Amino acid sequence: MRGGTLATVRERIRSTVRVNLAPDIHQAQLAGTTTAPVGTPENPSDKILTLANLITFCRFALTVAFLVLFVRGTNRSLALTFYTIAAISDFLDGWVARTTQTVSWLGKVSDPLMDRVLLFTGVIGLVVVGDLPLWVAIFVIGRDLVLLGGTMYLRKFWTRPVDVIFIGKLSTALFMTGFCFLLMNRADRKS
Repeated sequence: MRGGTLATVRERIRSTVRVNLAPDIHQAQLAGTTTAPVGTPENPSDKILTLANLITFCRFALTVAFLVLFVRGTNRSLALTFYTIAAISDFLDGWVARTTQTVSWLGKVSDPLMDRVLLFTGVIGLVVVGDLPLWVAIFVIGRDLVLLGGTMYLRKFWTRPVDVIFIGKLSTALFMTGFCFLLMNRADRKS
């Protein structure tokens, strides 16, 4: 294919997804009408065992380890290290999936879910040890519940998972950075 023709095909796919929400990508996959390569954001695969998904699962394990260590107070520096690695790897799994063309339906669902789990454990950990007022936790978790409600409403019209956009990633990154600073402050204190 020449460059102009490829650009035309890409634009058709994008406009179909943007303007015509039906049929969505999953429907196009089932019908065999998608032209995007499998494993791209426009045509996610059904694979489960991918490097990007493994990174996401490791984020979950690090998050659980963080919460246990932080709340128990046994090794807060290690807890902070786990949280920081999990927060940084948030960007790594998406990058790996896109660059290796292993974007999957599982990844599209589990990555934003892991972002929420990581934020919630940071908030819950800080509330449990008394370093964060309860109203802040209610605000942060309430914000995500409103977003979840909006997502569930959109699912009535569109069966495809809602894509993560830059402003959402930026918001999550700022929250995680703030929690890392709060956790560092707590880790420096002598219990």
